[in-house]
Amino acid sequence: MLNDLCVLGDRLQDLNEQALVIYKPTVEHIIASNCIDIDHIEHTLDGLVSICNYEPAIDVFKKLCRYYWKIDQHAAAHYVKAYREMWDP
Repeated sequence: MLNDLCVLGDRLQDLNEQALVIYKPTVEHIIASNCIDIDHIEHTLDGLVSICNYEPAIDVFKKLCRYYWKIDQHAAAHYVKAYREMWDP
């Protein structure tokens, strides 16, 4: 049973790493292109917040939240709150 949990934890880590490979360039493109497509930004934030148990994802999430803050402070604050509720001890 313990071995199964370790395997599951390793697989989750692999999935988080794969997700970040996709999300990081997406965030960089959103910011570099001055994207104001709210649906695209929020879809990206939704995905990122779900992998913020993976430390490198937190920086990417925060970077996009800071960018989104300039567009919609209320919505960005919603994502910060969601992060805190899910992952902040």
